[in-house]
Amino acid sequence: MAEVSPIRTFEDEEALAWLKTQPGGRINLPPAELGQRFGWTPQRTGRRLKAWKKARLITKRGNTVTVAIEARQKAAFKNVVVDQQHLDKASEIRSSVMPPKAASITPSATPSIGVDVAAYVAAIGLASVAALFSVRGMVQMFPGTPLLIVAMASMMEASKLIAAGWLAKRWRTTAWVWRLVLVALVVGLALINATGVYAQLVAAHVGERGAATSAIETQNATLTARIDAQAHTVDDLDRRVRQIDSAIEEAARRGKINVSLSAMEGQRRARAALVEEHKREAATSW
Repeated sequence: MAEVSPIRTFEDEEALAWLKTQPGGRINLPPAELGQRFGWTPQRTGRRLKAWKKARLITKRGNTVTVAIEARQKAAFKNVVVDQQHLDKASEIRSSVMPPKAASITPSATPSIGVDVAAYVAAIGLASVAALFSVRGMVQMFPGTPLLIVAMASMMEASKLIAAGWLAKRWRTTAWVWRLVLVALVVGLALINATGVYAQLVAAHVGERGAATSAIETQNATLTARIDAQAHTVDDLDRRVRQIDSAIEEAARRGKINVSLSAMEGQRRARAALVEEHKREAATSW
């Protein structure tokens, strides 16, 4: 028999399928020559023949290899499939020999349209609110040119969403270099978005409180200034009353009774007016 060299190495399922195509599912070849047809080494050929015989896929007598009957082959076929790729090829081989009515029909799952619509609406709403917060936050951070900041932040948000969608759509067909570049850009834009959102939240949290605190501090400073002014006025009134009292005491000490009495009578009304004004200013200062 002429020596045959395979174009490529056969897989286990392909080798079994080839054996089934032989007349009567039987071939009489030494294991070494049979392995050459499959592109296998003698060691691998011996191991596979032993495994097939143990799995009852074939019977072997001398150099004669006979494929087992179809029913037994289908019952034991899964025991020699060690890989998902082998399983797929085995399914193709089995489907090619099985009658059409024996093929199983797997019902296709129908996704719920309502759930998909709700998911899309939630995603769009979340992205829109985050973009709004980010744009307002960027304006809060850079208030010098608000129109330019709004334009820049809006374009960044749109670019982030478009780049993420494009990358998800064409992930398998895009070179890994461009994947890394686009992922880095999307992550950077997401960080800028998070910074803008945080700035807006901080402004909303601190803004009203800061304005109220500033108003209280301003009012407190005004009241302090008024109290200080009234305190000076009260001190001046106290000084003038003391001067009148000391002048009367000095006149009485020198024995000038008539002078002291006339001074007391003359200053009585002035002193009473000063005392009354002192009371008013003291009440105002408090």
